[in-house]
Amino acid sequence: MILVHLLLALASQEDALEWNRRGIEHLKKEDHAAAVEAFEKARALRPDDATIRKNLAVARFRVGEKALAAKEAEKAVASFRSAADLDPDHPAYRVSLAVAERAAGRGEAARGILEETLSKFPREASAFELLGVLHHEEGRLEEAAAAFEKALALEPTRPRLREALDRVKRDLELEAGYSREGSIHFDFRYDVERADLVKGAGILAGMLDEAWESVALELGEYPTERMQVVLYAGQTFREVTGTGEYVGGLFDGRIRVPVGSLFRQRESLPPVLRHEVTHAFLHRMAPGLPTWAGEGLAQRLEGRDARMADGAVRAAREALLEPEQLRGSFLDLKEPARIRLAYAMGLSFLDWLYRQRGREAVMRYVRGIRAEGEEKAFAGAFGFSFADGLALWREELGP
Repeated sequence: MILVHLLLALASQEDALEWNRRGIEHLKKEDHAAAVEAFEKARALRPDDATIRKNLAVARFRVGEKALAAKEAEKAVASFRSAADLDPDHPAYRVSLAVAERAAGRGEAARGILEETLSKFPREASAFELLGVLHHEEGRLEEAAAAFEKALALEPTRPRLREALDRVKRDLELEAGYSREGSIHFDFRYDVERADLVKGAGILAGMLDEAWESVALELGEYPTERMQVVLYAGQTFREVTGTGEYVGGLFDGRIRVPVGSLFRQRESLPPVLRHEVTHAFLHRMAPGLPTWAGEGLAQRLEGRDARMADGAVRAAREALLEPEQLRGSFLDLKEPARIRLAYAMGLSFLDWLYRQRGREAVMRYVRGIRAEGEEKAFAGAFGFSFADGLALWREELGP
């Protein structure tokens, strides 16, 4: 009987080693899903084998990387969490989990993971870097600068860290003389030398909260995190953001808006605020949303006329942008005319989707991106692919 048990144990060990070998081969071929399956079978046979467990962690991590690249944030979160649980001594898995949580719109969860990681791995530069990004987005400039300085001290040859630190220091210097005010949903800052903003702080608070309420109602989303806003003089805004005259506001984790004269902009400022607040909402709801959809929704909630956008698209019929250009940053197009056309195409196409499938379908698409990625979410919400949708929209617009 003892001999039988011994032979069975040896056979089980050989089977586990064979599944482990297959998993390694799948990893080499970058068939990560098959690698996970093979390593899972090996681990079932030898649950205490540290090598098999670490190999499974690598495979789970690779699945997470692929999911994150496809903007399937929830799948990435699950995969990175599994990798971190399997191999808790590998800090890169924890940092990647924080990246995925941020991509899923959960900045607070990401920050908690990073702080826990740094308590165990105090020399993990990538954790300090991402922590600095999160602090900057949330308006904690001193904490952001401290995090970037620690990352740079650990990896002094990385120019990206120096650039990030310089941006935070620029904001710190510029905003040192800024007043900090609050509304129901926002923290906002402005130059105390601006008499119109000092006198109109209550008006600004009301404008911001009204923008929040209108966007929340349309998107069906009610975030609890406070949003950060910085108000600049026009030229200062251009210098800080590096944008041209065609940009009326910017969201980069914080809402940045140029204000020439508050009392002369009582009517023109609210649409700008609704536009940028929409971006802030979408950053939390669907960080992987392509630019055409984000800008289309922002313009729609701003109140821009889709019929004018349709006309601009028809006028540029022979020079429309390619699908990938609509997905990427419009500012990368460089030429103001091309940028304006991109905005028009985004609004026109989004308005067409509203008319074809309705608001609920658009919201299913927006909410589905985190779990399914862009292509699957689009097809699932609208019943046709993105490419087919573009073709149908262009056909309907006519000559």
